Amino acid sequence: MAHCTIDIKVVEKIAKTAALELDKEMMLEIVSDLKKIAILFEAMDKIEICPTKLSDFNKINCAELRDDITQEADTKADKCCYRYHDAETGYFTVPKVLNNEK
Repeated sequence: MAHCTIDIKVVEKIAKTAALELDKEMMLEIVSDLKKIAILFEAMDKIEICPTKLSDFNKINCAELRDDITQEADTKADKCCYRYHDAETGYFTVPKVLNNEK
């Protein structure tokens, strides 16, 4: 990972792109925070994680996998959103929740 140079100009560019209005104090604080994050990532980039252990995901035997079983879904199940689906219109009509007297 190349060393990242973070200064106030970078933060100004980010703020302008994100349409943020930041004062000088906030920008300096963000510069400080971003530098700490960059240092952390540079340190994490140097960590070796099990360089000799290979993944065993490619050793799955396809014969051991079960066949898919297709089933019809109960679309009108009691706790399913499809019980409110109107097949004619293609819309969902749900009970009123806000400002409901019940």
